Amino acid sequence: MAKINLILEVINKPWLLVSELKMIFVLPFAYVYLLLNRVGIKFPFKFYGLPRVQRHKGSQITIGQNFENRNWASANFISSHQRTVLATNSPVGKILIGNNVGISGSNIVSETEVTVGDSTI
Repeated sequence: MAKINLILEVINKPWLLVSELKMIFVLPFAYVYLLLNRVGIKFPFKFYGLPRVQRHKGSQITIGQNFENRNWASANFISSHQRTVLATNSPVGKILIGNNVGISGSNIVSETEVTVGDSTI
């Protein structure tokens, strides 16, 4: 069903085709980048460009299912055209992002804990 919805969306909005194809290409790189930065993430997810991750040793960043992150100007219609930053500034810092969350062009910085609840845009 999701594939049919995506096809219909691209037919109705042809400019999305390039962003969707680039996103598919970037997904494996995004996953490896997050693993190397010890960010916990659950499948499925979408990344339109890579966020910047700055994780303090000992801190925690976790991302739930169905996360969508838009960093490219061509894929980001509702926010500023900058990369998302996820940063922890101390060993006890936590960034906890729930399920069904969309983030575009935001800076999330935690000294102790930041929680983004489920179904948040």
